[in-house]
Amino acid sequence: RELELLLYRAGMPYTPPQIFGLTLVCSMGGLLLGVLLLNSVLLGMAFLAFGAFPWISVILRKRRRMAAFESQMPEALDLICRALRAGISLEFGFRSVGDELPDPIATEFCHVADEISLGLDTRIALQNLATRMNTSDMPFFVNAILIQRETGGNLAEILDNLSYIIRERIKFYGKVRTLVAQVNLSANLLAVLPVVLGLGLSVLSPGYLDPLFEPPGLYFLYGACAAVPVGWLFCRRIASVGA
Repeated sequence: RELELLLYRAGMPYTPPQIFGLTLVCSMGGLLLGVLLLNSVLLGMAFLAFGAFPWISVILRKRRRMAAFESQMPEALDLICRALRAGISLEFGFRSVGDELPDPIATEFCHVADEISLGLDTRIALQNLATRMNTSDMPFFVNAILIQRETGGNLAEILDNLSYIIRERIKFYGKVRTLVAQVNLSANLLAVLPVVLGLGLSVLSPGYLDPLFEPPGLYFLYGACAAVPVGWLFCRRIASVGA
């Protein structure tokens, strides 16, 4: 179930067996590349990591799609508010979002409108939406509508305020990400620099780094291989900002 949700959130038309099949094909392709073409069993075993490419693609596409959904949310709320102020039903407001806005938010709100029109309770339809798109703003949107239906109130004003809050939050985190971009760039540069420098020295001065691959230089190399990823993760952790 979780894998199906992950593939759906990524917007990829694959089933779990298909993604496992792609993983197996990529892994076997990497193994054959190392063993048959490069004549190295060790490289073939290392190239088994190619099987991670489908999963990396799924995760990256899921993040992009969820980020696009979050960025479209304020405009969707504005459309729903205008529909409600015009005296149109909430279901038609969902339908207008599906007609006026691009994917992915159009597809999701069309699903909600279709489920309601087919007789599904609004509460369940909104909970299904929250399950499919588990963004940080979705619980506020769903709870605002459900509470208003039980207690009454001006739903258009509530959604208008929610739209303003979401816009300000997106603007704030955009400024924060700009400020921490320098830290991320420094982390990436420091992680890549030893590899680039080593390759450059190997090309410009062959044999210069040979002592590094023999004790005691080999111990320093092992230490660097362990310290560079730790330092990179530490810098990225400092610069990370939860959305």
